[in-house]
Amino acid sequence: MIRAALATYYLARGLTRLHGPAGAFERGRHAVYRARGFVRAVDGEWYHVGDAAATLEDDWLTAGVGCPVCAAAYVAPAVLLASRWRWGRAATALWDRRG
Repeated sequence: MIRAALATYYLARGLTRLHGPAGAFERGRHAVYRARGFVRAVDGEWYHVGDAAATLEDDWLTAGVGCPVCAAAYVAPAVLLASRWRWGRAATALWDRRG
């Protein structure tokens, strides 16, 4: 159970804050930002097209994509289901042999 909790934390943190493998996590977050009407300026900040005062935290979806606690609610069922499948058990067995 501790392993599942740590896996959930690691995946949620990675999805919401890290670059990810080949930039996949970051590209996913940026796709959500663009779909919600935000554009990235030259200074690296995200601005809303219709409202210059709006930030990523003002929109519920863009704030949720960047929140590890929010993402953990969706990651946890995936981690639990993966532990039931053969490839999930194989990954767990590999992890146990490493340590």
